[in-house]
Amino acid sequence: MNTPKGPYATQEVLAVRIGDKILFLDGDNIVDRLPHIKDLAAPIARHINEVAP
Repeated sequence: MNTPKGPYATQEVLAVRIGDKILFLDGDNIVDRLPHIKDLAAPIARHINEVAP
């Protein structure tokens, strides 16, 4: 049995429909220093809605 040694990558994928637009975020946070994608999605979605309603 071969067990991989960390760090383990965590993959996050998020797709949000904003009217006729799609916001698609994809990333991995292998070292856990980056913000989670869901935490980035809300402000980006609000900005998209403001600049391109």
